[in-house]
Amino acid sequence: MDLWVRSNGKIWGPLSPVTVEMMVDHGLIQAPFEVSTDGLVFGSPRGALADAAPAAAEAPAPPAAPARRPVTAAIPVAPPPAAASAPASHPAEPRAAGGLPPRAQSSGPLPPRAAPPSVAPRSTPPPRMRVAPAAAAPAPAAAAAAPPPPTRPRAIQAAPPNGRLEAHSPFRLYYLIAAAEAGGKLTLGEGAAGFEIFFKQGTPHAVSSAAASLGDFLVGQNALAAADLAAAVAASPADPVGALMASGKLDPAALFPLLQQHALGLLQHALLLERGPFAFDPAALVPPSGFPLGQRFDLLVAASRRLERTGLSRRLGHRAEQAPRLTGSAGELRLTALETRLLGQLDGRRSLSALLAGAEGDALLRLVFLLGELDRLDWQAPLAAAAAPAALAAATSPAPPAAVPRPTPAPLVPGGPAAP
Repeated sequence: MDLWVRSNGKIWGPLSPVTVEMMVDHGLIQAPFEVSTDGLVFGSPRGALADAAPAAAEAPAPPAAPARRPVTAAIPVAPPPAAASAPASHPAEPRAAGGLPPRAQSSGPLPPRAAPPSVAPRSTPPPRMRVAPAAAAPAPAAAAAAPPPPTRPRAIQAAPPNGRLEAHSPFRLYYLIAAAEAGGKLTLGEGAAGFEIFFKQGTPHAVSSAAASLGDFLVGQNALAAADLAAAVAASPADPVGALMASGKLDPAALFPLLQQHALGLLQHALLLERGPFAFDPAALVPPSGFPLGQRFDLLVAASRRLERTGLSRRLGHRAEQAPRLTGSAGELRLTALETRLLGQLDGRRSLSALLAGAEGDALLRLVFLLGELDRLDWQAPLAAAAAPAALAAATSPAPPAAVPRPTPAPLVPGGPAAP
Protein backbone atom coordinates (compact mmCIF):
# COMPACT_ATOMS: atom_id res chain seq x y z
CA MET A 1 0.00 0.00 0.00
CA ASP A 2 1.47 3.35 -1.05
CA LEU A 3 1.42 6.38 1.22
CA TRP A 4 1.96 10.14 0.77
CA VAL A 5 3.43 12.26 3.58
CA ARG A 6 2.99 16.05 4.02
CA SER A 7 5.24 17.96 6.38
CA ASN A 8 6.34 21.60 6.47
CA GLY A 9 4.84 22.30 3.06
CA LYS A 10 6.56 19.30 1.37
CA ILE A 11 4.90 16.14 0.08
CA TRP A 12 6.70 12.82 -0.33
CA GLY A 13 5.21 9.89 -2.16
CA PRO A 14 4.31 7.38 -3.09
CA LEU A 15 6.19 5.55 -0.31
CA SER A 16 5.86 2.15 1.32
CA PRO A 17 5.03 2.03 5.07
CA VAL A 18 8.53 0.70 5.82
CA THR A 19 10.10 3.66 3.97
CA VAL A 20 7.94 6.14 5.88
CA GLU A 21 9.01 4.67 9.22
CA MET A 22 12.66 4.72 8.17
CA MET A 23 12.44 8.39 7.14
CA VAL A 24 10.75 9.30 10.41
CA ASP A 25 13.43 7.45 12.42
CA HIS A 26 16.21 9.28 10.53
CA GLY A 27 14.56 12.64 11.05
CA LEU A 28 13.96 13.24 7.34
CA ILE A 29 10.27 13.78 8.05
CA GLN A 30 9.75 16.26 10.87
CA ALA A 31 6.77 16.18 13.19
CA PRO A 32 4.02 17.13 12.92
CA PHE A 33 3.18 15.44 9.63
CA GLU A 34 0.11 14.03 7.90
CA VAL A 35 -0.33 10.85 5.87
CA SER A 36 -2.60 10.11 2.92
CA THR A 37 -3.37 6.96 0.97
CA ASP A 38 -4.40 8.72 -2.26
CA GLY A 39 -2.25 11.88 -2.25
CA LEU A 40 -5.32 14.13 -1.89
CA VAL A 41 -6.83 13.76 1.58
CA PHE A 42 -4.32 13.88 4.46
CA GLY A 43 -5.06 12.89 8.00
CA SER A 44 -3.59 11.48 11.18
CA PRO A 45 -0.46 9.39 10.57
CA ARG A 46 -1.44 6.89 13.19
CA GLY A 47 -4.62 5.78 11.46
CA ALA A 48 -3.07 5.62 7.97
CA LEU A 49 -0.05 3.64 9.10
CA ALA A 50 -2.26 1.28 11.06
CA ASP A 51 -4.40 0.65 7.96
CA ALA A 52 -1.29 0.03 5.86
CA ALA A 53 0.15 -2.55 8.25
CA PRO A 54 -1.30 -6.04 7.83
CA ALA A 55 -3.80 -6.71 10.53
CA ALA A 56 -3.05 -9.74 12.62
CA ALA A 57 -5.80 -12.27 12.43
CA GLU A 58 -7.36 -12.57 15.81
CA ALA A 59 -8.25 -16.07 16.83
CA PRO A 60 -11.94 -16.40 17.73
CA ALA A 61 -12.53 -16.60 21.42
CA PRO A 62 -13.57 -20.08 22.54
CA PRO A 63 -17.24 -20.38 23.46
CA ALA A 64 -17.87 -19.92 27.14
CA ALA A 65 -18.60 -23.16 28.90
CA PRO A 66 -22.15 -23.31 30.30
CA ALA A 67 -22.26 -22.66 33.98
CA ARG A 68 -22.87 -25.82 35.95
CA ARG A 69 -25.70 -25.58 38.40
CA PRO A 70 -24.77 -26.75 41.87
CA VAL A 71 -26.30 -30.05 42.85
CA THR A 72 -28.57 -29.59 45.82
CA ALA A 73 -30.75 -32.14 47.53
CA ALA A 74 -34.33 -31.08 48.08
CA ILE A 75 -35.25 -32.38 51.53
CA PRO A 76 -38.99 -32.03 52.16
CA VAL A 77 -39.82 -30.15 55.30
CA ALA A 78 -43.20 -30.26 56.90
CA PRO A 79 -45.05 -26.96 56.69
CA PRO A 80 -45.39 -25.16 59.99
CA PRO A 81 -48.71 -25.34 61.69
CA ALA A 82 -51.22 -22.59 61.37
CA ALA A 83 -50.54 -21.47 64.90
CA ALA A 84 -46.90 -20.83 64.08
CA SER A 85 -47.62 -18.71 61.06
CA ALA A 86 -47.56 -14.97 61.22
CA PRO A 87 -50.75 -13.49 62.64
CA ALA A 88 -53.01 -12.29 59.86
CA SER A 89 -55.07 -9.16 60.22
CA HIS A 90 -58.81 -9.40 60.54
CA PRO A 91 -60.63 -8.84 57.23
CA ALA A 92 -62.78 -6.17 58.72
CA GLU A 93 -59.92 -4.38 60.39
CA PRO A 94 -59.01 -1.18 58.58
CA ARG A 95 -55.46 -0.79 57.25
CA ALA A 96 -53.36 2.29 57.39
CA ALA A 97 -51.84 4.02 54.38
CA GLY A 98 -48.58 2.04 54.78
CA GLY A 99 -50.33 -1.26 54.13
CA LEU A 100 -50.07 -2.51 57.73
CA PRO A 101 -52.82 -2.65 60.28
CA PRO A 102 -52.87 0.21 62.79
CA ARG A 103 -51.79 -2.22 65.48
CA ALA A 104 -48.50 -2.92 63.64
CA GLN A 105 -47.78 0.80 63.29
CA SER A 106 -48.27 1.59 66.95
CA SER A 107 -45.25 2.30 69.06
CA GLY A 108 -44.05 -0.10 71.68
CA PRO A 109 -42.56 -3.53 71.62
CA LEU A 110 -44.32 -6.26 69.69
CA PRO A 111 -45.70 -9.23 71.57
CA PRO A 112 -43.38 -12.23 71.60
CA ARG A 113 -43.92 -14.71 68.78
CA ALA A 114 -44.97 -18.15 69.82
CA ALA A 115 -42.44 -20.89 69.06
CA PRO A 116 -43.67 -23.51 66.60
CA PRO A 117 -44.48 -26.85 68.15
CA SER A 118 -41.99 -29.63 67.62
CA VAL A 119 -42.68 -31.80 64.61
CA ALA A 120 -42.22 -35.50 64.83
CA PRO A 121 -39.70 -36.95 62.32
CA ARG A 122 -41.24 -38.39 59.21
CA SER A 123 -41.30 -42.09 58.98
CA THR A 124 -40.72 -42.08 55.24
CA PRO A 125 -37.06 -42.01 54.16
CA PRO A 126 -35.82 -38.83 52.54
CA PRO A 127 -35.55 -38.77 48.76
CA ARG A 128 -32.37 -40.07 47.18
CA MET A 129 -29.75 -37.40 46.75
CA ARG A 130 -27.50 -37.17 43.73
CA VAL A 131 -24.00 -37.64 45.01
CA ALA A 132 -21.23 -35.78 43.18
CA PRO A 133 -18.45 -37.99 41.81
CA ALA A 134 -15.69 -38.51 44.29
CA ALA A 135 -12.72 -36.25 43.73
CA ALA A 136 -9.42 -37.79 42.85
CA ALA A 137 -7.25 -38.68 45.77
CA PRO A 138 -4.78 -35.95 46.57
CA ALA A 139 -1.26 -36.56 45.37
CA PRO A 140 1.40 -37.35 47.95
CA ALA A 141 3.06 -34.43 49.61
CA ALA A 142 6.34 -35.09 47.80
CA ALA A 143 4.66 -35.08 44.40
CA ALA A 144 2.65 -31.94 45.19
CA ALA A 145 5.76 -30.09 46.24
CA ALA A 146 7.68 -31.06 43.10
CA PRO A 147 8.47 -28.04 40.89
CA PRO A 148 6.89 -27.80 37.43
CA PRO A 149 8.89 -29.32 34.57
CA PRO A 150 11.42 -26.87 33.11
CA THR A 151 10.79 -25.31 29.75
CA ARG A 152 12.27 -27.11 26.78
CA PRO A 153 15.74 -25.69 26.08
CA ARG A 154 16.78 -24.72 22.60
CA ALA A 155 18.35 -27.61 20.79
CA ILE A 156 20.48 -25.27 18.70
CA GLN A 157 22.78 -22.64 20.16
CA ALA A 158 23.98 -19.49 18.45
CA ALA A 159 27.25 -19.31 16.54
CA PRO A 160 30.54 -19.67 18.45
CA PRO A 161 32.24 -16.38 19.36
CA ASN A 162 35.14 -16.85 16.92
CA GLY A 163 36.93 -19.39 14.76
CA ARG A 164 37.93 -20.20 11.21
CA LEU A 165 35.69 -20.56 8.16
CA GLU A 166 37.57 -23.73 7.21
CA ALA A 167 35.94 -25.42 10.23
CA HIS A 168 32.59 -23.56 10.23
CA SER A 169 31.26 -22.45 6.86
CA PRO A 170 29.23 -19.21 6.56
CA PHE A 171 26.16 -21.34 5.79
CA ARG A 172 26.62 -23.19 9.07
CA LEU A 173 27.10 -20.00 11.09
CA TYR A 174 24.08 -18.34 9.44
CA TYR A 175 21.94 -21.40 10.22
CA LEU A 176 22.98 -21.53 13.89
CA ILE A 177 22.06 -17.86 14.38
CA ALA A 178 18.77 -18.14 12.46
CA ALA A 179 17.67 -21.35 14.21
CA ALA A 180 18.42 -19.88 17.64
CA GLU A 181 16.61 -16.63 16.71
CA ALA A 182 19.63 -14.75 18.00
CA GLY A 183 20.74 -11.20 17.33
CA GLY A 184 24.13 -9.60 16.91
CA LYS A 185 26.88 -9.00 14.36
CA LEU A 186 28.57 -11.80 12.41
CA THR A 187 31.92 -10.77 10.91
CA LEU A 188 33.21 -12.93 8.05
CA GLY A 189 36.73 -12.49 6.71
CA GLU A 190 39.00 -9.59 7.56
CA GLY A 191 40.26 -6.34 6.14
CA ALA A 192 38.78 -4.83 3.01
CA ALA A 193 37.46 -8.25 1.93
CA GLY A 194 35.48 -8.75 5.13
CA PHE A 195 31.72 -8.56 5.62
CA GLU A 196 29.50 -7.64 8.56
CA ILE A 197 26.02 -9.19 8.82
CA PHE A 198 23.66 -7.78 11.46
CA PHE A 199 20.93 -10.14 12.74
CA LYS A 200 17.79 -9.43 14.71
CA GLN A 201 15.74 -12.39 15.99
CA GLY A 202 17.56 -14.66 13.56
CA THR A 203 16.84 -12.54 10.45
CA PRO A 204 19.53 -10.47 8.66
CA HIS A 205 18.73 -6.75 8.76
CA ALA A 206 21.87 -5.13 7.32
CA VAL A 207 25.09 -6.11 5.51
CA SER A 208 28.14 -3.91 5.01
CA SER A 209 31.58 -4.24 3.46
CA ALA A 210 34.49 -1.84 3.07
CA ALA A 211 35.15 -3.13 -0.44
CA ALA A 212 31.64 -2.29 -1.73
CA SER A 213 30.19 0.81 -0.10
CA LEU A 214 26.59 1.86 -0.55
CA GLY A 215 27.56 5.21 -2.08
CA ASP A 216 29.62 3.59 -4.83
CA PHE A 217 26.74 1.22 -5.52
CA LEU A 218 24.28 4.11 -5.90
CA VAL A 219 26.66 5.88 -8.27
CA GLY A 220 26.94 2.72 -10.35
CA GLN A 221 23.13 2.47 -10.50
CA ASN A 222 22.90 6.10 -11.75
CA ALA A 223 20.91 7.02 -8.64
CA LEU A 224 23.55 9.43 -7.40
CA ALA A 225 26.15 11.68 -8.98
CA ALA A 226 29.78 11.10 -8.06
CA ALA A 227 30.26 14.78 -7.21
CA ASP A 228 27.30 14.74 -4.84
CA LEU A 229 28.68 11.62 -3.15
CA ALA A 230 32.10 13.20 -2.66
CA ALA A 231 30.54 16.31 -1.15
CA ALA A 232 28.36 14.21 1.18
CA VAL A 233 31.36 12.13 2.31
CA ALA A 234 33.27 15.30 3.11
CA ALA A 235 30.33 16.76 5.03
CA SER A 236 29.20 13.57 6.83
CA PRO A 237 31.77 10.75 6.65
CA ALA A 238 29.79 8.51 9.02
CA ASP A 239 26.53 8.53 7.01
CA PRO A 240 26.82 10.23 3.62
CA VAL A 241 23.67 8.59 2.25
CA GLY A 242 21.62 9.91 5.16
CA ALA A 243 22.98 13.39 4.54
CA LEU A 244 21.98 13.16 0.88
CA MET A 245 18.47 12.08 1.81
CA ALA A 246 18.16 14.97 4.22
CA SER A 247 19.28 17.42 1.52
CA GLY A 248 16.69 16.09 -0.94
CA LYS A 249 19.21 14.84 -3.53
CA LEU A 250 18.03 11.24 -3.10
CA ASP A 251 14.44 10.08 -3.57
CA PRO A 252 13.54 7.79 -0.64
CA ALA A 253 10.93 5.93 -2.71
CA ALA A 254 13.57 4.95 -5.29
CA LEU A 255 16.30 4.44 -2.68
CA PHE A 256 14.65 1.67 -0.66
CA PRO A 257 14.73 -1.02 -3.41
CA LEU A 258 18.36 -0.15 -4.11
CA LEU A 259 19.23 -0.53 -0.43
CA GLN A 260 17.71 -4.00 -0.41
CA GLN A 261 19.45 -4.97 -3.65
CA HIS A 262 22.82 -3.81 -2.33
CA ALA A 263 22.42 -5.69 0.98
CA LEU A 264 21.35 -8.94 -0.71
CA GLY A 265 24.31 -8.80 -3.08
CA LEU A 266 26.72 -8.41 -0.17
CA LEU A 267 25.04 -11.26 1.70
CA GLN A 268 25.51 -13.57 -1.29
CA HIS A 269 29.23 -12.78 -1.53
CA ALA A 270 29.67 -13.18 2.24
CA LEU A 271 28.17 -16.69 2.24
CA LEU A 272 30.53 -17.80 -0.54
CA LEU A 273 33.65 -17.27 1.58
CA GLU A 274 35.64 -20.46 2.26
CA ARG A 275 38.66 -19.21 4.22
CA GLY A 276 39.45 -16.65 6.86
CA PRO A 277 38.45 -15.82 10.42
CA PHE A 278 34.98 -15.14 11.75
CA ALA A 279 33.60 -13.58 14.93
CA PHE A 280 30.12 -13.27 16.39
CA ASP A 281 29.15 -10.47 18.80
CA PRO A 282 25.65 -11.08 20.25
CA ALA A 283 25.62 -7.64 21.94
CA ALA A 284 25.95 -5.62 18.70
CA LEU A 285 22.81 -3.75 17.66
CA VAL A 286 21.35 -3.38 14.19
CA PRO A 287 22.08 0.04 12.57
CA PRO A 288 19.15 2.49 12.55
CA SER A 289 18.84 2.12 8.77
CA GLY A 290 18.51 -1.68 8.96
CA PHE A 291 15.37 -3.56 7.93
CA PRO A 292 14.48 -7.27 7.36
CA LEU A 293 16.06 -8.42 4.11
CA GLY A 294 13.65 -11.34 3.67
CA GLN A 295 12.63 -14.68 5.11
CA ARG A 296 15.66 -16.10 6.91
CA PHE A 297 15.74 -19.58 5.35
CA ASP A 298 14.65 -18.39 1.91
CA LEU A 299 17.77 -16.20 1.76
CA LEU A 300 20.00 -19.12 2.75
CA VAL A 301 18.51 -21.53 0.19
CA ALA A 302 18.73 -18.90 -2.57
CA ALA A 303 22.43 -18.40 -1.81
CA SER A 304 23.10 -22.15 -1.96
CA ARG A 305 21.70 -22.34 -5.50
CA ARG A 306 24.52 -20.05 -6.71
CA LEU A 307 27.34 -22.24 -5.40
CA GLU A 308 29.76 -23.64 -7.99
CA ARG A 309 30.49 -27.35 -8.26
CA THR A 310 34.26 -26.83 -7.97
CA GLY A 311 33.98 -25.28 -4.52
CA LEU A 312 31.43 -27.85 -3.39
CA SER A 313 33.67 -30.71 -4.52
CA ARG A 314 36.45 -29.33 -2.32
CA ARG A 315 34.13 -29.11 0.68
CA LEU A 316 32.57 -32.57 0.22
CA GLY A 317 35.56 -34.45 -1.18
CA HIS A 318 35.99 -36.51 2.02
CA ARG A 319 32.34 -37.64 1.76
CA ALA A 320 32.60 -39.11 -1.75
CA GLU A 321 32.42 -42.75 -0.62
CA GLN A 322 29.80 -42.20 2.08
CA ALA A 323 26.06 -42.49 1.60
CA PRO A 324 23.89 -39.49 2.62
CA ARG A 325 20.59 -40.25 4.35
CA LEU A 326 17.92 -37.62 5.06
CA THR A 327 17.19 -37.51 8.80
CA GLY A 328 15.19 -34.30 9.28
CA SER A 329 12.36 -32.35 7.74
CA ALA A 330 12.98 -29.90 4.92
CA GLY A 331 9.52 -28.34 4.87
CA GLU A 332 10.64 -24.91 6.09
CA LEU A 333 13.21 -24.61 3.27
CA ARG A 334 10.62 -24.17 0.47
CA LEU A 335 12.51 -26.31 -2.02
CA THR A 336 11.69 -26.41 -5.72
CA ALA A 337 9.95 -29.37 -7.35
CA LEU A 338 13.31 -30.70 -8.63
CA GLU A 339 14.96 -30.41 -5.22
CA THR A 340 12.00 -32.09 -3.54
CA ARG A 341 12.22 -35.00 -5.98
CA LEU A 342 15.97 -35.35 -5.35
CA LEU A 343 15.29 -35.79 -1.63
CA GLY A 344 14.05 -39.30 -2.42
CA GLN A 345 17.56 -40.35 -3.49
CA LEU A 346 19.04 -39.52 -0.09
CA ASP A 347 18.17 -42.89 1.47
CA GLY A 348 21.65 -44.09 2.51
CA ARG A 349 21.84 -46.82 -0.14
CA ARG A 350 24.31 -45.28 -2.61
CA SER A 351 27.47 -43.31 -2.08
CA LEU A 352 27.73 -39.63 -2.93
CA SER A 353 29.97 -40.32 -5.92
CA ALA A 354 27.38 -42.74 -7.32
CA LEU A 355 24.57 -40.23 -6.83
CA LEU A 356 26.50 -37.46 -8.60
CA ALA A 357 27.02 -39.61 -11.71
CA GLY A 358 23.47 -38.80 -12.86
CA ALA A 359 22.35 -35.98 -15.10
CA GLU A 360 21.20 -33.87 -12.13
CA GLY A 361 24.48 -34.10 -10.24
CA ASP A 362 25.02 -30.35 -9.83
CA ALA A 363 21.61 -29.72 -8.26
CA LEU A 364 22.01 -32.78 -6.04
CA LEU A 365 25.46 -31.68 -4.89
CA ARG A 366 24.16 -28.23 -3.86
CA LEU A 367 21.24 -29.83 -2.04
CA VAL A 368 23.49 -32.28 -0.18
CA PHE A 369 25.81 -29.48 0.94
CA LEU A 370 22.91 -27.33 2.17
CA LEU A 371 21.22 -30.15 4.08
CA GLY A 372 24.52 -31.20 5.62
CA GLU A 373 25.19 -27.69 6.98
CA LEU A 374 21.64 -27.59 8.37
CA ASP A 375 21.93 -30.91 10.29
CA ARG A 376 19.49 -32.68 7.99
CA LEU A 377 21.80 -35.51 6.80
CA ASP A 378 23.38 -38.60 8.33
CA TRP A 379 26.46 -40.05 6.63
CA GLN A 380 27.00 -43.80 6.65
CA ALA A 381 28.53 -46.62 4.63
CA PRO A 382 26.50 -47.46 1.51
CA LEU A 383 24.64 -50.76 1.39
CA ALA A 384 26.74 -52.01 -1.54
CA ALA A 385 29.93 -51.54 0.47
CA ALA A 386 28.44 -53.31 3.49
CA ALA A 387 27.38 -56.29 1.38
CA ALA A 388 30.79 -56.63 -0.32
CA PRO A 389 32.53 -58.60 2.51
CA ALA A 390 29.70 -61.14 2.58
CA ALA A 391 29.81 -61.55 -1.19
CA LEU A 392 33.60 -61.93 -1.10
CA ALA A 393 33.40 -64.63 1.59
CA ALA A 394 30.80 -66.53 -0.40
CA ALA A 395 32.95 -66.36 -3.56
CA THR A 396 36.15 -67.64 -1.87
CA SER A 397 34.62 -70.46 0.23
CA PRO A 398 35.32 -74.03 -1.13
CA ALA A 399 32.44 -75.60 -2.97
CA PRO A 400 30.95 -78.83 -1.50
CA PRO A 401 31.85 -82.11 -3.30
CA ALA A 402 29.55 -83.03 -6.10
CA ALA A 403 27.21 -85.94 -5.42
CA VAL A 404 27.80 -89.18 -7.44
CA PRO A 405 24.66 -90.00 -9.45
CA ARG A 406 23.08 -93.40 -8.66
CA PRO A 407 21.77 -95.61 -11.51
CA THR A 408 18.06 -95.75 -11.89
CA PRO A 409 16.69 -99.38 -11.67
CA ALA A 410 14.71 -100.74 -14.67
CA PRO A 411 10.97 -100.97 -14.16
CA LEU A 412 9.41 -104.44 -13.61
CA VAL A 413 7.31 -105.80 -16.48
CA PRO A 414 4.38 -108.06 -15.57
CA GLY A 415 4.98 -111.65 -16.73
CA GLY A 416 8.67 -111.00 -17.38
CA PRO A 417 11.66 -112.45 -15.60
CA ALA A 418 11.97 -111.72 -11.97
CA ALA A 419 14.39 -109.08 -10.95
CA PRO A 420 17.68 -110.46 -9.54
